[in-house]
Amino acid sequence: MLLGSFAGSNFGDSIVLHAIAAMSHEAEGGVTLVVPTARPDAVASIPGVEAIDISMRRVRTYRFLGPAVARALRGCNAVVTTAGILFDRHLWDPRRNFISSAIPLLWWARTSERLVYGLNVGVTESTTYVGRLALTSALRAHHTIATRDADSALVAGACAPNIHVEVRADMAHALLSNQLSSRSDDGPIGISLCAYLSSFDPRTRMQSVLQDTEGFLQDMVRLVEAIRKRTGREVRYVATSDQDHLLHLQIAERTGGDAVSLTTLSLEDALGTLSSLSLLIASRLHACICGTSLGVPTLALAYERKVASYMQSIGAERWMHSFAAVGNVDMLVNDICNLLEQRASVSWELRAATQIRGSLARATLCELLERASKVRV
Repeated sequence: MLLGSFAGSNFGDSIVLHAIAAMSHEAEGGVTLVVPTARPDAVASIPGVEAIDISMRRVRTYRFLGPAVARALRGCNAVVTTAGILFDRHLWDPRRNFISSAIPLLWWARTSERLVYGLNVGVTESTTYVGRLALTSALRAHHTIATRDADSALVAGACAPNIHVEVRADMAHALLSNQLSSRSDDGPIGISLCAYLSSFDPRTRMQSVLQDTEGFLQDMVRLVEAIRKRTGREVRYVATSDQDHLLHLQIAERTGGDAVSLTTLSLEDALGTLSSLSLLIASRLHACICGTSLGVPTLALAYERKVASYMQSIGAERWMHSFAAVGNVDMLVNDICNLLEQRASVSWELRAATQIRGSLARATLCELLERASKVRV
């Protein structure tokens, strides 16, 4: 059973699901993934996946607790958490957080001698006392936690010191490393921003939120105009979530340019859209992972610590700024021009670094499947 945020509104979660499903389906003997989701029709169309409808239509949300999930768990060898569900914001709101309904399920699985494994886990430090208790309980229910970045491993290790925690790679790499690299030297410049307007400064390690939305939109207008003037290229707004797409539409209304949401495209079309870009300016984690894995020179504007941690892990920290840097137009445009000039060498370096992470992601999933196969229920 795979527990994650698979509601269809976030492309990052979707590509993680596709990557895990593809490798599980190809495994010897065949492995069926049981996936609780609010979009069962879309999820069930993925080969090797059995979807469980857990939507709560009255409140337009969903929970992991319920008789359908409990019945399905009886036939599962393992429960796997993934896709960044281990965080404590809006602790009791199932639309925003899954810990409150996942904890009883995880402990039930563990006490019934099933494997509980954290795969591709991103762990965010708790902001409240109650949140830390919830996060600690969820982490301690695991046998093993394989995080996608070093910062997540530090948080997990501090909360659950007796649980085996190791740093691996985001599972999206397992799928993306098999894709053809981008060869669009004269394509548009992609812009993929996070609607939260939060910013993480990789130099000071401080998190902040941009309070002036109108000021941010004006900065984006200036940035887009400068990009067009200096590079002679068009821009294309590429959203990895429904919320981000709404922000992009606001910017596109002022600047012109095409805006597309990857959540509305097939996986093949979404990756084709990203591969068609000559350069990507990205703030979401999986926008950065997709861009770099496809060999698209990527300038990261970190909205959270995990983005900075990822860019550092592939040796691309020189192409990274805080999200708040959108106001520093000259600096960003200079970086964009430098990336375009060095496009061939940067693309090769990114592909080489992400290929290694792809191998690590596949090895992690193989180890998980082997351990799960030894569980008898």
